[in-house]
Amino acid sequence: MSVTPLRNVPDWPTNKVPPAAAGSQPGHNRPDMAEDALASFRDLLDQRPDFDQRVRDVLGSAERAQAVDDETLGRCGDLVKQIRACMTVIGDAHTETKKPFLEAGRALDAEKNRLIDPLERAKRIVEGKQSEFLRERERARAEEERQRREAEAAQRREEAVRAAAQQSQDLAGEATETTPDPFPLPLEPATPDIVRGDFGAAVSARGVWKAKIIDIDAAYLAVRDNAKVVEAIEKAVAGMVRSGARKIDGCHIYQDITASNR
Repeated sequence: MSVTPLRNVPDWPTNKVPPAAAGSQPGHNRPDMAEDALASFRDLLDQRPDFDQRVRDVLGSAERAQAVDDETLGRCGDLVKQIRACMTVIGDAHTETKKPFLEAGRALDAEKNRLIDPLERAKRIVEGKQSEFLRERERARAEEERQRREAEAAQRREEAVRAAAQQSQDLAGEATETTPDPFPLPLEPATPDIVRGDFGAAVSARGVWKAKIIDIDAAYLAVRDNAKVVEAIEKAVAGMVRSGARKIDGCHIYQDITASNR
């Protein structure tokens, strides 16, 4: 197994002009952003002497490599170092090429956030006022409905009393028993009203189901088979093991073997 070592490789050229972010050139005959980035990336790699051949060498050596004794195990380690060196060259070229695009993207993101943040705050303020109005209106409707039902129940009681008095008027001197209050009918959900804005917005109230955990153990038993809960537990356990935990209830913690090349 023969590998050409990456020794005495010159540093990155300092006179290389970083690729300008696409769209920075004046006029409308701008180069395609992807093509410009790929060309700059390839230019940086081409400045490494015989780099493409070195990559082909390590790829071919990887196919022929064997680890059958200490000597070949060491040669495999050398080969891994050569592969890492090639990966580092590619990664450095990628970072150098991508830098101006990242900086342009960050500047664009910052400007977008600067413009959107006050609009988001304004949107939350308006929606908060809408929600408060809708909640207050719903409370008023519920109170009105409660009063209506109480009035109807009082009227039914009066009618029951009058009917009982009519039936027992021949029993002079006996106390008249009133009919027990009937069980009130369940409150029917109100049909949601839709309010139309001048620009076509349709605003209505809608119920939103929410949950608040009051017993974490009982809640866990209810959702423990959920795939996302299992995934979250696995991530938490893996993180604790990486941090040094060697005993976790309900877990089998063991040591596996993997190759380490330095």
